[in-house]
Amino acid sequence: MTLTPTFFWVALGLLLIIAEMFHLSMVLLFFGVAALIVATAKFLGLNNLPIEILLFAVLGIGGLLLFRRKLLRSLKASSGMSIDRNAVIILPSDLPSRGATAVDYQGTSWTAVNDTDAPIQKGTKVYIHRTEGVRLIVRPEPLQAS
Repeated sequence: MTLTPTFFWVALGLLLIIAEMFHLSMVLLFFGVAALIVATAKFLGLNNLPIEILLFAVLGIGGLLLFRRKLLRSLKASSGMSIDRNAVIILPSDLPSRGATAVDYQGTSWTAVNDTDAPIQKGTKVYIHRTEGVRLIVRPEPLQAS
């Protein structure tokens, strides 16, 4: 199989969209969609690399500027899951310093990350300090009210 320019744009678009599923920044998604649109234009007869790159950049940045904030707001508003600061989780396994382990929270599997320089033993109550994407950043003591 040869790597045709159309196939390149399709592969790039799909790769960016798949990477977005792991990163959850809502940035790569717009560039992935832009690459798929360029692939469609290429399939329909566009055959000018500088225009393809310009179209990719304009669509990716334009989509990002026009729709990212709305998309993030709608995802946050429609999320039925509440991530509670200071919610308690019992560790199912040892958690090394700055390390990670799988935990169950609200019926879903999450990655808990130790936010301290000390290891935390299995069975210890840990408290959620914040979230980063699909990771729960935990500590053995609750957050203090500020």
